[in-house]
Formats: sequence, structure tokens, C-alpha cells
Amino acid sequence: MADPLSQARVKKLREARKALGERETNVWVPAHIQAAIDRAVEAGQFPNRRLAIIHALEQTFAERDM
Repeated sequence: MADPLSQARVKKLREARKALGERETNVWVPAHIQAAIDRAVEAGQFPNRRLAIIHALEQTFAERDM
């Protein structure tokens, strides 16, 4: 189990993101997609997996101005 300080940091981070209107969602990612995400991060295309996944979701689901 995580130490109390770590738990407090995670709780604070989750509360801050929730206040911004974000929602935590867990999904199972196929191995080939995870590998592609990892390659994009390693190549410097994204600073981390989270932002790579958000980018992909925005490209697919965000409404576009027309």
C-alpha cells in the first residue's frame, strides 16, 4: 500500500482534475496500440502516454468547427 503522503498527493491531483471537469477512465489497451503509443512518446512526439492518448481521443471525438 502507498504511503500516506503519496496517497494525499494522488487525492489532491484527482480532486484538482475533477474540478477542471476531467474524468478518470480506465481502459484495456491492446498490446499493438500500447506499443505505438510508447514509440510516439520515445520519439518525442508526446511528452507522456497520457497526452498521446488525449490527442488521439480529441482527433477522433472532439467537435470540429465547420
